[in-house]
Amino acid sequence: MIDLTVRLRVNWTSQGRPDDDQLSQYRGTASFRLGTGYIYGIKEPECGHPCPCSECDGNITKRHWAFKVKTAHHVVYDTEEAKKTKVDLFYDEATSRKGCKMASVRGVEVAWSDSDMDFCEMLCVTHDELLGKQIMSAWRCLDDSKVNPLYALDLTLMPSFGGDVVSALIVSHPHGQPKKITVGKLRYQDKCKDGSVIEYDAPTCPGSSGAPVFMFDPELEEKRCLWVYASVHSGGFANITPEAKRQENFFRKFIQRVKGRNTKPKPKLDQLNYGNDRFGIWRNYFYPTKIDV
Repeated sequence: MIDLTVRLRVNWTSQGRPDDDQLSQYRGTASFRLGTGYIYGIKEPECGHPCPCSECDGNITKRHWAFKVKTAHHVVYDTEEAKKTKVDLFYDEATSRKGCKMASVRGVEVAWSDSDMDFCEMLCVTHDELLGKQIMSAWRCLDDSKVNPLYALDLTLMPSFGGDVVSALIVSHPHGQPKKITVGKLRYQDKCKDGSVIEYDAPTCPGSSGAPVFMFDPELEEKRCLWVYASVHSGGFANITPEAKRQENFFRKFIQRVKGRNTKPKPKLDQLNYGNDRFGIWRNYFYPTKIDV
């Protein structure tokens, strides 16, 4: 999943954002912001079929690879924004750009989104054969984990929390920087009709919205097993920052919506993240403490 995590550079704010959206003041402008996403699913290369990218405009061209990028809805709101979004792959270290390791593609369209859950799937296309093969190889490794799961005990970076603690691991591009991995604990889970409300304390920053969040379940074969279905991180609540006070109403509204009752976050650490698990798949959706604009 590290190779499948991408940086998003969004260069437009859609006219379609509602008045109560936190970016409504930037509607119709080339405002710049950063986010994270992850590739989940890529098709076998197609040849002789119409290509949906802007350069081909539906014409039948050389073969292409189409893949999905999952991120938060507040990062990429609709197709208008997707077309102005650059997706940076393999931005693993500061030298990645100079060494030509990093590759970039543009978004094509928002294939599916859920504003209430702050979730979005964006379609991307590449004609680069090497890049297509790299994505395909990384995806097959992740997909294989359904059969051959990865255990936290095999990862030296995972701390030992002990007991029945569920660990959380996040891969993101904080502040648009090269990839960072943070780990923490699942602190709270409350089931509702659509899934679960989830809280974890793995550190995040602006620019981490849309990042994959993995949970290690201690009950699977008595080991902490990585779930192939990653969450989508959408923000955090840091009780020691000025932004936290400003965002508290956003969190309260969100928790009320997914739980169906009044709830006020009671942070116990410097940072707590809230979200929910829907349709049996770990998906966390959050409001950010700050958005890079």
